[in-house]
Amino acid sequence: MGRWRKYKTAQDFDDAVREYFHGITYIKDVRYPDVWANGQWVKGEPILGLDGEPLQTTEYIYPPSMVDLENYLEISRETMSNYRERAGYRDAIEYAEKRIKAYKLRLLDDPDNKNSRGLIFDLENNHGMKERREDTVHQTSADISDTLTPEEKLAQALVPDWEQ
Repeated sequence: MGRWRKYKTAQDFDDAVREYFHGITYIKDVRYPDVWANGQWVKGEPILGLDGEPLQTTEYIYPPSMVDLENYLEISRETMSNYRERAGYRDAIEYAEKRIKAYKLRLLDDPDNKNSRGLIFDLENNHGMKERREDTVHQTSADISDTLTPEEKLAQALVPDWEQ
């Protein structure tokens, strides 16, 4: 017989996860930068969306993380893993993981961020993302001439250098 669960229902667990995010989140209006005019600072106007409403962004008092969530919920990593195996509980965990991943992706786009390699490492190892690599092949004229037929080599020799 296993130990009793701290959160008896999936709804209780979901409520607690959302409460964690609610406690560290605030909404901030997106504004144009403040400007210096007539000897004083003038606060930037709100930026409006296509619907005419002011744009807002979600900010965090401190960075969200699974470790902080587990501490808030007063459960261990192992218990979180056990909850993940249960259908209703899994949804709340996936919600938390998506919010944390979204936060990290926003940080990656932040020009003031000085730790992008650390974020990339975390996203690759904890969030299933992979860095896309593109290899380019540079061929020299010597490499190309090895694959040409005798007729193509003759035609290439007859073309002036400035046309190649």
